[in-house]
Amino acid sequence: MSEPPQPRARSAFARDRALRRIRVVSWAVGAMTAGLAGALSVVAAHAFRGHDRSAPVTPTSAVGASRQPTRRVHVPPPQHVPSIDEQAPLQPPSSPPAAAPPTSPSRAPASPAPAPEPAPAPVPAPQTSGGS
Repeated sequence: MSEPPQPRARSAFARDRALRRIRVVSWAVGAMTAGLAGALSVVAAHAFRGHDRSAPVTPTSAVGASRQPTRRVHVPPPQHVPSIDEQAPLQPPSSPPAAAPPTSPSRAPASPAPAPEPAPAPVPAPQTSGGS
């Protein structure tokens, strides 16, 4: 009589059987996915029909001839717009603008603080090539 397979041999057979099952299941899932994609494309093609291919194509001149003549509308020409050269140049105001009143008297400073002077821009480092 034959001896029962050793535990190590049993695990190898089980592993091989599981790999075959996984391979078959993966192939089946791929085939079903491709079939489903094809079926959905057919459904979409029938749901969103384009132009009817069996209908005769008419030239655009024939389409324009069958239309009713449209009533023409008169549009007046643009009004006269003076050029900028004809106008006097802008003049400065007679008095300087007044300061805006403070919004809240409790937080208003006695005198406005001078704005800090901006820092000089850093000088960028020269660019060098990393290759030859």
